[in-house]
Amino acid sequence: MNDFKLMQNSVASFDDTQLLGQYRTFGEYGPTYHILEPSRQRDDGEWLLRIEVPATGEVMDYPYSKARHDPAA
Repeated sequence: MNDFKLMQNSVASFDDTQLLGQYRTFGEYGPTYHILEPSRQRDDGEWLLRIEVPATGEVMDYPYSKARHDPAA
């Protein structure tokens, strides 16, 4: 299966699409990050989200369980 098809399947099975595109902070006082897209689902069922930290340009995967509890920026 090609990468595009794999990503389509991943996005289709990620339920909380309202988080996508939001800006949040790492905890109460941390830097702002932008939620770009669902990245993948780990073997334990946890979703990882692809995020970008605008201040540094760093792009990384971040657990959905943490992102949903981080405050909106």
